[in-house]
Amino acid sequence: MLVEMQGALKRLILIHRFLREFNKQRTLCETRTDLFELLCRLAVQQGGYRFAWVGIQHGDRVVPVVQSGGLGNAPQLSCGESKQQSDPVVRAIFSNQAAVLTLSPDQVLPAYWSTLIRQEQLRAVAVIPIRFKQKSVGVLVLCSQWEDDFSDLYSFTLAELEEDVSTALDRLDEYAHRLDMELQLKQLHQAVESSATSVVVTDTQGFIQYANPFFSELTGYDVIDVLGLSYLSFIPNDFNASIVNDMQQSLAEGRQWRGEVRILASDGSSMWVYQQVSPVSDNQGVATRYVCTLVDHTELHEAHATIEMLAYYDELTGLPNRRLFLDRLQQEINGATRDNRHFAVCFLDLDGFKDVNDSLGHEAGDELLRVVARRIREQVRTKDTVARLGGDEFTLIVTDLKHLQDCARVATNIIKALQMPIPVNGKEVVVTTSIGIANFPVDGNNIVDLSRHADMAMYHAKAKGRNNFQFFTAALNREVERRVELEARLHQSFTTGQLELRLQPQMDGMDGSLHAVESVLHWPALTEFGIHQDEVYEHLESAGMLAEVFEWTLMQACQETSRLHQQFGVNFRLGVRLPRLILRNRDQLFSFLERCLAITGLQYDTIQFEVPETALNDEFNSITGTLHELRSRGAAIAIDRFGMGGTSLRLLSRFKVDVLKIDKSLMADLMTDRNDAAVASAIITLAHQLNIKVLATGVETLAHFQYLERYWCDFLQGDYLAPAMSVTQFQRYLARYCEQGFQAG
Repeated sequence: MLVEMQGALKRLILIHRFLREFNKQRTLCETRTDLFELLCRLAVQQGGYRFAWVGIQHGDRVVPVVQSGGLGNAPQLSCGESKQQSDPVVRAIFSNQAAVLTLSPDQVLPAYWSTLIRQEQLRAVAVIPIRFKQKSVGVLVLCSQWEDDFSDLYSFTLAELEEDVSTALDRLDEYAHRLDMELQLKQLHQAVESSATSVVVTDTQGFIQYANPFFSELTGYDVIDVLGLSYLSFIPNDFNASIVNDMQQSLAEGRQWRGEVRILASDGSSMWVYQQVSPVSDNQGVATRYVCTLVDHTELHEAHATIEMLAYYDELTGLPNRRLFLDRLQQEINGATRDNRHFAVCFLDLDGFKDVNDSLGHEAGDELLRVVARRIREQVRTKDTVARLGGDEFTLIVTDLKHLQDCARVATNIIKALQMPIPVNGKEVVVTTSIGIANFPVDGNNIVDLSRHADMAMYHAKAKGRNNFQFFTAALNREVERRVELEARLHQSFTTGQLELRLQPQMDGMDGSLHAVESVLHWPALTEFGIHQDEVYEHLESAGMLAEVFEWTLMQACQETSRLHQQFGVNFRLGVRLPRLILRNRDQLFSFLERCLAITGLQYDTIQFEVPETALNDEFNSITGTLHELRSRGAAIAIDRFGMGGTSLRLLSRFKVDVLKIDKSLMADLMTDRNDAAVASAIITLAHQLNIKVLATGVETLAHFQYLERYWCDFLQGDYLAPAMSVTQFQRYLARYCEQGFQAG
């Protein structure tokens, strides 16, 4: 009995030595790993335990991080739900309670315990949870060779050890947090001291407690001299008091303030700074000081002042810009409403400016705009406003109108003034203008309506032939709304595949053979909107769809022509109408053509390009190069709707064309109107004298056919011979044509 008591006393001495040394040395640890290594090492060396290890929960596993003593390695354990009940280590973590195992042969434990017990000759094990901030994060496992090592006699040491480890972890966390704070403060101080931004710290009354070196560099004051001064003393008395009041109010409410202020330098000069003032609060949210950062804003402030001045005027012409125009228009609306006055808003757009800009260059275009601006100003009163919205668009407010004729007189004078040649780069350039006029209050009583209606009237003036002015009317408004609806339907029809290709034969007037087939873009909604087939391309251009739809039509026509040539063994020309906009864009046109011909295998000599007579008459110089190149590549050129555009006969002598197409409007009254008959016969006779073929369109009756046959018209096209057909219908037509033994011309 005495021997047992001596043994127990000796064991208690070892355990107390272990606890004493741990509590003595734990203050020297700087990391958790240091703490755990000390704990395990002292448990073996001082406490006499056979094996000690620390495992930390990491996800769904318990990972050993430190061990001491023993012959093998501590195990890595799974934290699955089943393990939480069967494994004492895992159970200790999830229950946050220490566990003591007195090992016996009949006790059921996980497999690794059996290996550990046999390998280390263990008789007892204690599993102590490691807590950090009241949460179990891992375990300390102490393994002993003595069966009763964790009996009631020694068990108090487990609770004491558990508390000591938890306390040590909390102290380490506080130590690490303090080191972080000290490091952050040191870094912050270094950053503020070396910052290229001025930093000032004041108390809650605004007296300076700290200023960094850059504040001294910015203002010229020594840092030591500004300490204790009120920051407001640096703001001059004549500065906007409302800004200072707003800053003080924001800070009093605990809010940050940002803004531009003017401060005084040491030499008495002033500078503009952009500053941000932020309150620094204690744990109760009460402001204890203010931190102010300042950035020199002088150059930017002066630049903004210059920009603000320029923001209302057009740099090129010196006229008011859109911003100032809208401001003055609103002022005019307000005054006219108050005084029951009338005024007019005019929108002006130069006709042909793009051609000058493209041909002579942007510098010439700028000079032209300056001259135009000066001439417009010369035609109005001082109290009227002339503005440039951008590009070649100008606006005019004609104020205090007694009669609409007064505005009409101004518009007429502007048109006459701009018709005079303008010298640019040694050349004389002529531009005209289209003017739209909206009257207040009849055509609108707000900025949006007046601007929109003046713009509508301007486009109406362009549609009337340009170089004129038009007033806005209700009828014009309805027409524009109809146009908007029409363009929307065109977009929808194209995207949904409702636009379709139709083909109409052009027959040889001598032998009845198939000479060519004209590709016609058909839109089923033509009748609904009351527009003619020939107007579709104009509306496509207005809707911004012309290029896309033209390429689609060209590709479809070329593909069908190639297919029909191969299927029926006939060779006929494909008639392709060239809209004016496509003609003007030479590079785009040839890009379309090269792509279509490469895909379909057709050649230029297969195509007959049909050019509107109005394009040849109005834009002869700009499009003849394109037409010459098309003809040089083998294509035929036909003048479409001849007889309606007033083409000079001299132009036909200067430019070689292959075919003149007599417009169908001449054919309509051919048998009843002697003048139309005379014009048609004269065209045929003239063309033959110039060695040009003639194609008559609109051949609707036998009488038309007989009349044209009498005058030896070369080619005929119209419903009497064959209508415009879908591709499927034309295939059947061509099959019947071939069965009759005809050959395409």
